[in-house]
Amino acid sequence: MSEFKLISIGLKYESQIRDSLIENNPDKYNSFSIILSKFDSVSLGKIAEKNMQMPFQQKIDGINYSVFYLPNCFKILIKVDQRKNSAELSFVELKNDNRIFIIKLKKYEETPEFKLMIKMVSNSEF
Repeated sequence: MSEFKLISIGLKYESQIRDSLIENNPDKYNSFSIILSKFDSVSLGKIAEKNMQMPFQQKIDGINYSVFYLPNCFKILIKVDQRKNSAELSFVELKNDNRIFIIKLKKYEETPEFKLMIKMVSNSEF
C-alpha cells in the first residue's frame, strides 16, 4: 500500500508483532510501546474529525518510532526499537494495567503537520 511506503520496521520486528498477535501476548516483546497523543483543535471541526496523514518514521531522543495520524487529531507513536523509552515516555506508554494517558499537544493549526495538510489539499486535483 502506498500509504505505508514511509514505514519499514524490518522483518525481525514484523515476525515479533505477528507472534505477539497470534499468541495474544502484547508483553512478549518490549520493543513496541505505544504512546497516544492528541492535538488541541476546536476550530477545525469536520476537517479534524476526518483528517488522516501518511504515516512516517521519526526519531525521538534517538529512538525509532512509527508515527500515525488518526481522525479527531490523534497522533500515535509506536516504538520500533529495542532501546527503552525515557522515563517520561515510559510513564505514559500503554500498559496492561488499564491506565490510558493521552498527551495533550499544542493546537493543530500551529503545527508543521497542519501546514503540510493545507499544502497537500491546495495542491490536490479534486
